[in-house]
This record gives sequence, C-alpha cells and structure tokens, in this order.
Amino acid sequence: MRALQSTVKKEYKDLVGGNILLYGKSTTYTQTIDPDFAATLPPGFPTDKLIFVSQAYEPPFTFPVDMKPGQVASQKSTVTKTKVVDGRSDPATSFAATGELTYVGREKLTTALGTFDTCKLSLKITVGASVISTDATREFWLAAEGPYQGQLLKGGDTKSSWLVTKMTYAPK
Repeated sequence: MRALQSTVKKEYKDLVGGNILLYGKSTTYTQTIDPDFAATLPPGFPTDKLIFVSQAYEPPFTFPVDMKPGQVASQKSTVTKTKVVDGRSDPATSFAATGELTYVGREKLTTALGTFDTCKLSLKITVGASVISTDATREFWLAAEGPYQGQLLKGGDTKSSWLVTKMTYAPK
C-alpha cells in the first residue's frame, strides 16, 4: 500500500530542585493513502488513520541532574497506557515499572541540528510483577549545554536507533 506516514513523539518532563521529572510521553502516528492509489480502492475504504498512544508515570520518574559517570539511580512507578485509534479509545492499562538510570558519561554527537557535548545515559525499564516481567534497555544522548540543553538528541535499543533531525523547543 502506498501511503504517507508521519510520527511525532513528545516527552513531558521538567527540571525541579536539581532533578529531572519524567511525567510521561506520547506518540502520534498518522497515515494517509496516496490519492492515486486510493482511487483504485473500493468506495468507503478508509484513506486516513490516526493513532495516539500515551503513557503517564505516577509518581513521575525522578533522577538527579548531577550524576557522576557510572552512578545508578532507581525508582518504582506505575505506568498507565492509553491508546486512541481513529477516535476510538482502548481501555487504559496500568502496570508496575522500575526505572534504573545509569549515567555513562560525556560524548560528542553530530546531528542535523549541529555538534553537541552530550550526556550519555542508559535506562533499563522493568515492567510487570517479579514472576512475569520484561526488561528493556535503551541508551539516550541529551544535550549537555547550549540552546537544547537537557533535550533528547539520540536514542536507541538493540532493535533500532534514531537521531533528531528537527526540534521545536522553547525553554522556559
């Protein structure tokens, strides 16, 4: 199927009292079938799709800003996930989660936005009860200084990675 797709990811976070607070995140996926291809489909076939997925953390994940290389900060939280597909809401699901953040150290990183001094972090999330649980580890590079200080510039796990090419950000 020929379609135009876009993905917008947002994080909801703040800096309070020397700590980064992570309140949640959301992802919006949109897909529109190419009009020439859509003309070949049966009448009434949906040509647009909109999916919105959000996660809220209660309490917010909280990590200190002034970590030293190798330092680990751990916290437990409850994650509530909601999903809306073309205006129809799935039931919200909640589950226990533990976040373990390790500060790896400083690294230079070049993106379409420029070259940055970054803080490299590794985040291991364990979701579920002790008998039935899953782990996921991701690495992140945050701008250490400059106009995007504290903003996520690169991320990845064992299956995929991504690099910021565009950012809309206005510091408080």
